Amino acid sequence: MARTLSGEKKQEVKEGKDNHCRFERSFSLPNTVKAENVRAAFEDGVLKIRLPKAETVKSRTIAIETKK
Repeated sequence: MARTLSGEKKQEVKEGKDNHCRFERSFSLPNTVKAENVRAAFEDGVLKIRLPKAETVKSRTIAIETKK
């Protein structure tokens, strides 16, 4: 499942002009991630992305009968 993360950084430089820096990264998430619950936060210059795991399918045991 491919996802894209993009953003823009704005800086004001001398002479009153703005400097824009855009970025974009694409990556794939494993099936064990609940894509609809992904959250991101930017604080103190650090981007934190939370990728919650989906509940895994419980394994089960199946009895196999043998005929003699």
